[in-house]
Amino acid sequence: MRGVFEQPEIVNESEAEKRFKDALQQFDDVSGDKERMQAALIDAEVVAKDIEDEERKAEAIAQVEVLKKTL
Repeated sequence: MRGVFEQPEIVNESEAEKRFKDALQQFDDVSGDKERMQAALIDAEVVAKDIEDEERKAEAIAQVEVLKKTL
């Protein structure tokens, strides 16, 4: 089964973007444990703000907001 939060590969991905993807993967991995899912979303939100590319940052923050609504 393909994970809901899989991202397409990005060329020249920044360290912050890699950490963001890791946080989303953590969110996906702990599915069903609401506390751990919330913690992973907090991590993702903090890391998203560190993404340098403004367009990618906006997309990441929007993705976190959508996921927050699912909890």
